[in-house]
Parts: sequence; C-alpha cells; structure tokens
Amino acid sequence: MAVICPVDRQIAVDNREGNDEIIGACRTHPDRFRGLAVASPWFGARAEVELGRALDLGLVGLKMHPSLQGHYVNDSIVDPLIGLVEHDRGCVYVHMGTSEYSLPLELIDLAVRFPTVTFILGHSGGADVHWPLAHEALERCPNTLLETSHVAFTGYFHQPLDSVGPTRLVFGSDSPMGDMAVEKWKLERMGLAGSGLILGGNLQRLLELKGHA
Repeated sequence: MAVICPVDRQIAVDNREGNDEIIGACRTHPDRFRGLAVASPWFGARAEVELGRALDLGLVGLKMHPSLQGHYVNDSIVDPLIGLVEHDRGCVYVHMGTSEYSLPLELIDLAVRFPTVTFILGHSGGADVHWPLAHEALERCPNTLLETSHVAFTGYFHQPLDSVGPTRLVFGSDSPMGDMAVEKWKLERMGLAGSGLILGGNLQRLLELKGHA
C-alpha cells in the first residue's frame, strides 16, 4: 500500500483537480492507496472548504509544499487548515529543506503549536545542513516523523535511531521524482531494510491510530 498525493500545479493552484484524482485512485484501488489532500492557504475560506471536502471523502491528511505555495511553513495563514486536519485526526506531510520556506526549525514551531497533529518531515528535513535541526524536531516534538527519500549519505539516520529509535522513521520514495527501488536499496545499504517498522509498520500504525487504515 502507498500514500499518494497531487503534484506540481495541483499543489499550487488546481487543488480540487488534484484532490479529485487522488480520491478517484483511492476509491478504485482501496487495497493499494491512501491519499493526502492539497489546499493552498492563500485561497482562504475556499481552501478550508476544499480541504474539508477532501477529508470528508476519505483522504487521510494534508500535503504541504510551502515553496510551491509561497508561504513559510509556520506562517499563521496555515493554521485554519491544520485545525481541520486536527479535527479529522489526520496527518500532515511537509516538503522540507527549501530555504527559506520550509526549514526544520520552523516546523518545530508548527509542531509545538499543534501537538496532537502528526507532522511528517519530507526528505528528513532536507538533509544536508538542516539535519541537526531535523533530529532536534524528533527529540523535542513527539508528534514528528522523518521520511527517508532523497537522503544522500548513509550515516544520516544513525543519530535519530540512537536517540529516539526506529519508530519515528517512515520510508518514502517521492515517486515519480524519485525511484522506489533506489530508495529501498539505499536503506538496504544502511542496514535498515530489515526493519518492518521503517518500511511500512510505522505508517500503518499511524493510520490505524487515527482511524484511517
């Protein structure tokens, strides 16, 4: 099973089109897909209505891409949308690492403001120079997880594994931009592919906990 979401212009502008595609895929293949909705906060009340509609139709959370949507990840403009996700017991996946829109320190602020919402740090916070703060997010905010795609060096996950254990990492491919086989091979090279928690168990448990399995 995979968690899927809209892409590109559907994230930035054509939110309803993207959400309808994901809703359709999830209904056609309920044994294979769960979906995240998109809603640009700049649309204000329209964004709230669209996100509420998508959640009511079965999507399990929100995909945020601050650099595409043109806002800081912790800007108060996102609060009404996060509030809807909180009410629906959903989760929020955030594209991370794009300076200066979506950095781990800003995500920490958002996670502290919404402690009952689970935030998944896409690409493990952006890796590279941001990784210390991504790990700090794990340690300071129990409602955060790291997603593994696009992390380029094998030692990156050792610190979070040592400090918080394997239950706070979730496998991701960022397909079609990334390649699922390559991302899985990377975890094999790191010695992490044997963990059923990282390769699906943690995300499955999250969805079950929130009633979206």
